[in-house]
Amino acid sequence: MNVVADLLAERTGLWFGAHNIDLLERGLGQLGAALGLPLDVLCERLRTDDPKSALWHKLVEVVTVGETYLFRHPEQLTLLGQRLVPERLAKGQRLLRAWSAGCATGEEAYSLAMVLHRAAPSCELSVLGTDISTQALAVAARGKYGPNSQREPIPAAMRSLLLSHSEGSVEVIPQIRALVELRAVNLVDEEQLATVPGGFDFIFCRNVLIYFTKDQGQRVLKALRDRLAPGGVLVLTALDQREQIEGLTQQVLDGVPILRRMDAVKRTPTPRALPMLPPVPPKPARLLSAHAEDIRQRAAEVKAAADQGDLHRASHLARRLLMAERTPETLHLLALILSEQGRHSEAEQLLSEALQVNPQYVQGHLSLGLLERPQHQKWRGAEHLHTVISLLAQCRDDELLQGPEPLQAAHARRLASAGLANLERRS
Repeated sequence: MNVVADLLAERTGLWFGAHNIDLLERGLGQLGAALGLPLDVLCERLRTDDPKSALWHKLVEVVTVGETYLFRHPEQLTLLGQRLVPERLAKGQRLLRAWSAGCATGEEAYSLAMVLHRAAPSCELSVLGTDISTQALAVAARGKYGPNSQREPIPAAMRSLLLSHSEGSVEVIPQIRALVELRAVNLVDEEQLATVPGGFDFIFCRNVLIYFTKDQGQRVLKALRDRLAPGGVLVLTALDQREQIEGLTQQVLDGVPILRRMDAVKRTPTPRALPMLPPVPPKPARLLSAHAEDIRQRAAEVKAAADQGDLHRASHLARRLLMAERTPETLHLLALILSEQGRHSEAEQLLSEALQVNPQYVQGHLSLGLLERPQHQKWRGAEHLHTVISLLAQCRDDELLQGPEPLQAAHARRLASAGLANLERRS
């Protein structure tokens, strides 16, 4: 198993460590069963086979998850349509180009195309969708998706861009499909990457870097940076964040972290966001650093499982994390998963415990304030939302609040105010 993992990292850049080794185990099992080969024989075949052989191609197909759905991470797409596109249009730009790097079965690429179409209908638009899996790209080319690809509510403004079918599937209209070019590209293959031109206004590379080794991930980030137009924006997820890359400046807009390519003359130091979990005290260095790294890794595993829609596994991993580190952030992480499962009472108990540990934990108050409750208990939510506004009175708008995900103070204020307004409407 470890031999195959090392070969995958070396030959494809795909990295399978403790956080995702189960995907490799499952993929090898599926491939062995399909070929009628015992695991040890399959591993030996892979060790000796040419990296460009059909066997290796099949392995890559079965171990790449390709988890995606339409309008995933809606806060990022909202930012794209409401701020990033108007920003480019204000500069007189009439050609907008976006790249979905790691588009899997195409839902992300088409979501980008729909957002761009609505935000800039008079512009020339193009979206490039690339992925290592030719099988996934074949699905993308059809542009037809079932209920599993519709887990996020379709924005009302986008519904006319999708054709509904009786079996519950939707199909992207030809006008939007015409904006999207699909291409097989391995982001760590320099020859394949060289076929991708530069000058993109927006690059979305979400939940992709987690499958690369650290060194490969850094090289990919630099390649993405080099293909951004000046002022262009790279969008990742919290799981994808790596070390700072020269020429990319981190910004937080409407609570959404982005990386922007800056001109050499105008480049400014990258602001450093607060980490998701408390930083490691410098002393005693070795012991505490190892523990903190383990906690961060476990938290990443929880978020990866939740992001893949496996809430059962995410809940299991989060409970194991709590056994090692019971902090407001780890309590909050499990609470968010339970809330997604509709287990609001359990989520409320965990968030209340988080506030007992730290009464000034803003994100905890915010989540408690926005938690679903019966009408007669709405006052509980209002109390927490008022507390959020009070605690943030002395905070800068761009200050990042500690929690499972970094949250900008200005965005937290808006969420609290909107929550209070919603409670008023319900009264």
